Parts: sequence; structure tokens; C-alpha cells
Amino acid sequence: MVFKESQNAFKDKGKRTFFQSFVNKSCNFVVLIEFMSEAISNGFVIKVETTQLLNQAIQKPFIHFFSYQITIKNLNPFPAKLIGRFWKIWEMGGKIEQVSGLGVVGLQPIIEPNTSFTYTSGCPLTTNLGKMSGHYSFTNVQSGENFLVKIPPFELIANNLLN
Repeated sequence: MVFKESQNAFKDKGKRTFFQSFVNKSCNFVVLIEFMSEAISNGFVIKVETTQLLNQAIQKPFIHFFSYQITIKNLNPFPAKLIGRFWKIWEMGGKIEQVSGLGVVGLQPIIEPNTSFTYTSGCPLTTNLGKMSGHYSFTNVQSGENFLVKIPPFELIANNLLN
């Protein structure tokens, strides 16, 4: 599910960029600012786009909800299966949470050479500012070798901090 429409995208490989987004009325969400991070690790391009979702019902103690869409592109000459993920989530004030599990959004996709897999997930925060980073665990489908792919750090910034 896509939460945004966008214009004026400015890419600067490996650096965070941002651009304005519009209101997606069909989902009843308001999205104002989007951030993007991109990096290459172990033959994979990892691109992360984040947005704050306003009007999203969340439970206390959380005050903000962020969506992140990740595209994983396999530049290797072999197919690889995404086995698991590990996240480190920092919040303003020093709170750190670590999350790990099998696959992503309930899937363990096999990503063929020169193809991509994209998924969307979310993260609630109890503060106005946060950051996420981590890695994916993969298996080379041909050799059975396990390896890690780093997820570039990306910020979760409440829209009210940007005004």
C-alpha cells in the first residue's frame, strides 16, 4: 500500500534528501514531509523512504507514527533469500529499542539478481525525534552461505520540528 504521492524528488546517493508530499485522501492519512536514505551493502542497494503519518490512531505512550518503505535491490549474480531482520531504534532522550525477527512483514522473499523487493512497515515513537538502522540476514540460494546486508540509518522526524 502506498501512502503518498510525491513531487520534486532530489536524489543524493548515500545522503538523506527530502521532498514535499501531498494528502492521500483514500487512506485518510495526512503526509507532509518524506525523508530518504540509500546505501549499498554486500551487493544490495537498500533504499529507505520515511514519512510521518498524521491522523493515525496510536496508543499511549506513543505520540507519533512513522511509515517506512524499503526497496531491496539485488545486484549480485545469485538469488538470495531474506531470512530475518534486526533493528536498532533510538529516540530523543536516549531510549534505545532492539527488534529482531524472521523475514519482513511476514515474508521471506527470494530476490533474484537485478530484481527488487519493496515493503512498507511502520514505527511508533514516544518522542518527536528518532533514528533507525539495522541489517538483514540473507542466504545465498545457490551456495547456502549466510551473510548480512546493512540497512542505512534513517531519521524519524516529527513534522512540527521542521516548521
